[in-house]
Amino acid sequence: MKQAMDFTDRLQSLIDVKKITQQVLADGCGLTRAQISKWLNRKVGTPRRTTIHKLADYFECDIEWLATGKGKPYPTYTPPHGNAINFESSAKKLLSNLNPRQKRLAEWIATQDDDLDYWAGIELTFAQQNAEYKIWLKEQHQEKKEATGTDN
Repeated sequence: MKQAMDFTDRLQSLIDVKKITQQVLADGCGLTRAQISKWLNRKVGTPRRTTIHKLADYFECDIEWLATGKGKPYPTYTPPHGNAINFESSAKKLLSNLNPRQKRLAEWIATQDDDLDYWAGIELTFAQQNAEYKIWLKEQHQEKKEATGTDN
């Protein structure tokens, strides 16, 4: 049975994925580090909707997911027809390069849903933050094009 994440868990997972400090988050949202710390230490409950909206905007995640845990953290990514990437195998290869904390987060995410939306979110995050992975992904795409003889 899946254990539901509360607001603190969801916020911490976003901070971990983005690899930021509480201060960076506070500065980016116009909040104080003390506010962030209180949520992460479960000293206060869920923030007001306007604050959750600021946080969701900052992380570019779904506000309903951040507020309630319903739905998905990120919009579903559908690759263009004919250029589909096997996110599951790509993400599994990527896992071998993660530090233990990142690996635990990725493994937890993988247990939350059977479809690839979570892997797609991880894939996109790493592609945005890791130049070497971007290069590797581009090479994989090129090899696939060469193998199939397509120009897409």
